[in-house]
Amino acid sequence: MPSGSVNAADVAELADGCALLGSGGGGDTHALGLVLRSSLIERGPVRVIDASELSEHALVVNVGFVGAPIIAVEKLFAEREVLSALDAMSRRLGRKIDAVMAAEIGGGNGLTAFIAGSLLGVPVVDADGMGRAFPQSDQISYSIYGRSASPTMVATDQGDVVCVESDSNRRIEQLVRAVSAAAGHKCFAVDYVMEGKDVRNCAVLGTTTLARRIGAALRMARAQHESPVQVLEEALSSHPGLVARMLFEGKIIGCTHETRGGFSFGTVRATTVPAGSELSIDFQNEFLIARRDGEIIATTPDIISLMDADTLRNIGSEGVRYGQRIKVIAIRAPELLRTPAALAVVGPRAFGIGVDYRPIGSSS
Repeated sequence: MPSGSVNAADVAELADGCALLGSGGGGDTHALGLVLRSSLIERGPVRVIDASELSEHALVVNVGFVGAPIIAVEKLFAEREVLSALDAMSRRLGRKIDAVMAAEIGGGNGLTAFIAGSLLGVPVVDADGMGRAFPQSDQISYSIYGRSASPTMVATDQGDVVCVESDSNRRIEQLVRAVSAAAGHKCFAVDYVMEGKDVRNCAVLGTTTLARRIGAALRMARAQHESPVQVLEEALSSHPGLVARMLFEGKIIGCTHETRGGFSFGTVRATTVPAGSELSIDFQNEFLIARRDGEIIATTPDIISLMDADTLRNIGSEGVRYGQRIKVIAIRAPELLRTPAALAVVGPRAFGIGVDYRPIGSSS
């Protein structure tokens, strides 16, 4: 696939696609979309390159904000978080960074790579480490398939820069989470240093393009009053194995929220209109499991997303409110996240849910 670019006019579609792929998490796309649009207007478009275009030894780093999604709505973005962490990593490695890549395409972090690319003046790789969003930095394909997160550079909006090194990616996640908590549950991290050949082996490829296609499909659905599932199926058709399903339509009747350990936890409850069938969705930043009348209908790593029934705008876990009319859609996870090695890290049991994963759209 040839190189492309993202300019200010593309941000709305990209943000819509990232929001849907976030499975309720990954951070707010509205605020970061405004930041990205402003940066692109000031500095010009950001190149998007296919992983195949990277040289064998090109230096690529993974970037993203760490914290509770609801905090990203309340705390303003600061350029120095991004630049300080990138500069610290470049100095630590003694090399110029050639390209950046999103930790997760889902939610606001899908836009963060473009903010970093714009500020640093480097391209963004058309790939990420999750194909969606997950709560922890070690729940990422780079880690699952053998890459180290060490060293990780963490910067806060207060000007702090911390270098975290460990033989354990889970330990790095815990330490970075502690820095995030100390900084008000939001910091910026640069980690998983890779060369071009590594990206091609362990990243979820083509996800930036996928997010833009999803955003364009949702725009079409709004304009032409089409079924969101129908247009999503068309957008997913170029990515083998990905399918979309409508899980539920109804009204929110309750939601609990709790922030602990740097994560947002809770349960969403909805009912059909008129009342008859009930849906519950548990989340830890992201939506993890959906049950209809007590029966499991979708689980992580498949993407469970809520959207406003009228506007088809995504509703994140931090934005659920009583009375909202919703459609609940699921998208099957990328193949790289459906292997036994991946399911041990991102499947239901990895989150303490005592069931095995069964992909949406599969037979019983």
